[in-house]
Amino acid sequence: MLRKPINQLLINRLQKDSIAINNTLVVDNLTLWYDPKPCFEKSHVINGYSYIEKGGQPVKEWYWEIRRKKKWGETRQENLSSLFAKWLEAQSDSLANLKVRKDIRPIKHINYGRVLKSWCDFILLSDGYIMNVNLTLDFPKDHYKRAIFGSGGIYYRKSSYLQSLGFYAWDQHWLYRLNHLINFRMNSNLRFGLNILNSKKFQKPALQDLFMLNLGLSAAIQYQPINHSGLFFGLGSYLNINALPDIPDKIKTIEPGLLFILGLRLP
Repeated sequence: MLRKPINQLLINRLQKDSIAINNTLVVDNLTLWYDPKPCFEKSHVINGYSYIEKGGQPVKEWYWEIRRKKKWGETRQENLSSLFAKWLEAQSDSLANLKVRKDIRPIKHINYGRVLKSWCDFILLSDGYIMNVNLTLDFPKDHYKRAIFGSGGIYYRKSSYLQSLGFYAWDQHWLYRLNHLINFRMNSNLRFGLNILNSKKFQKPALQDLFMLNLGLSAAIQYQPINHSGLFFGLGSYLNINALPDIPDKIKTIEPGLLFILGLRLP
């Protein structure tokens, strides 16, 4: 989609901004793709990794996630060109503010790419429990101060009145990095599916009560170090809001719960 090589476009941008660097800038990876998962942030994205190399060693690094939604009346080409221009501006600004000390220690260069991440939200309710099993194969978000993403998943609910199995129709996660070990996660997801009602407690259930529709809201603290591979875990609060089944004398519309998180990130 570019009329010139990336290095030439970057050189032109630095010259335009009157920025000179004495070391080598390595653009290790840039990936352009469309991310449809976040409900509020469906957009084209540039993910990438670049670093300053001094004496053959990386000494300063940047992780990139630049998003842009196509505006009304724009062509796809115009949107992608504007998206790439945003990255050029961001890289130029970061170099303008760069301070590399003479005694700075080299950093460990990483292979930036998609990671496999799976986790289970286990929610303990006053009547039974919920399990939300999630899976993503995406660029890592845990090193950003703030990040938003979506995920696919399966919902399972068991209580004294019913069992439910559902899928995510609308899912959104917000991450806020508190320090290099801990992040704060907020989540909302809409699920639809089917119910198996307890025949001992329902003689003639209404047809609509065989269908499940609910909304889950959660807030949690997670132990998930930056670029951590392996297990991570968390604890928080949960709110389940039931639209279907609608059985006020047996199933509450609003159910608070205690949230436990256990997950695995590879590599």
